[in-house]
Amino acid sequence: MNQVEQLNLLIDKCNLLKKEIAKVIVGQKEIVNQILISILSSGHCLLVGVPGLAKTLLVNTIAKTLGLTYKRIQFTPDLMPSDIIGSEILNTNRELEFIKGPLFANILLADEINRTPPKTQSALLEAMQEHKVTVANKSYVMKEPFFVLATENPIEQDGTYPLPEAQMDRFMFKLVMEFPSVAELGNIVNMTQITMDETRTEQEIEDAYISIRESLHHAAAKNGTKMNIVYLSSDVDVDNEEELKTFQEELSKLDGILIPGGFGDRGVEGKLSAVDYAIENEVPIFGICLGMQCMVIQFARRIGMDGANSSEFKDDLKYPVIDMMEEQKKIKNMGGTMRLGAYDCKLIDGTRTKEAYGEDFIQERHRHRYEDNNEYRDVLTENGLVIAGTTPDDFLVEIVELPDHPWFIGCQFHPEFKSRPNNAHPLFASFVKAAFDNKK
Repeated sequence: MNQVEQLNLLIDKCNLLKKEIAKVIVGQKEIVNQILISILSSGHCLLVGVPGLAKTLLVNTIAKTLGLTYKRIQFTPDLMPSDIIGSEILNTNRELEFIKGPLFANILLADEINRTPPKTQSALLEAMQEHKVTVANKSYVMKEPFFVLATENPIEQDGTYPLPEAQMDRFMFKLVMEFPSVAELGNIVNMTQITMDETRTEQEIEDAYISIRESLHHAAAKNGTKMNIVYLSSDVDVDNEEELKTFQEELSKLDGILIPGGFGDRGVEGKLSAVDYAIENEVPIFGICLGMQCMVIQFARRIGMDGANSSEFKDDLKYPVIDMMEEQKKIKNMGGTMRLGAYDCKLIDGTRTKEAYGEDFIQERHRHRYEDNNEYRDVLTENGLVIAGTTPDDFLVEIVELPDHPWFIGCQFHPEFKSRPNNAHPLFASFVKAAFDNKK
């Protein structure tokens, strides 16, 4: 085969690759082209854009389409270089053994790379330049191909660190990912509905909640047990008795229930039904972000506030117990305006949450626009809902719990971003222990 034929074959293969990627990623054709050029040229890419533009999904899709190994690292302020590269441990033979970190993959997604200090960013420098890492005077060569795609939030957002020049020099391209057009948004909605209803596999659901999954396993290890995670779709018709019964039968098999974060009203009534089931049957339940909001909504309904809901889902509500944050209501262009980054939280004495943390003040990461509506704060607490954590000025509710329940805690922040294999997040650890104690 001559060079012309080889080139034509490469073009054909690239076109087929783009078609496969387009089945998942709508638009962003130029971004996809540039990333593929970078991979074929043994370069690396820095992708800049606000949260929610499918940057993580894009690189995951490219990895799967190419049949390459893929790892994701969520960069946080407390991330250490050893969390990226790996570290030496003393094995059972009392010998030092190097345990490879997530860096050792064909495609590495450095997610939100500018949310960690330069000290940790620098852990990537040798690997990106030399395709090897050095630990304890020993070099470990990366498997080829090796490609780093780093995502970066706009630098003006809270909790970000500018990338040093040495880090920027390692990237072949800096690509700016734009918000989809109206037509593309329509295609995304249609595609998402089809995927959720017809073709989404359990593996795809697991990938979407990989940080949650890993945090649960970290907590299980801390409690000296193993975790069997079951994924249930909350997209059920709660008015259909047979469908609701089937959903509750699946819930009855669980030792604990976790409702993760998300956006939109899809499956919300199913989530509310799960909260109600957990209250009625005293099953440990953990709500994160939207999960916490569902816990507040269902509690409000149970104390007589019929039709209580979030203003994210419905207008003209009689009881909008969850409402958009006041500073968000003035914003017309919502792109990149969520409450993001690490924020302080004050824990309340005598709560299960404070017992789990063992601290008066904590710092956790947020990603949301809607909050507990302070207008209904008094009536909720008078009827038994406990506010276990607030912002230091006591204005925003961060954590709620029920004191007379085996384990009922919801938090507005995302604790999964701070869990580590050797340092399980205290809320996850406490939840897993409660689920284990409830083991059927």
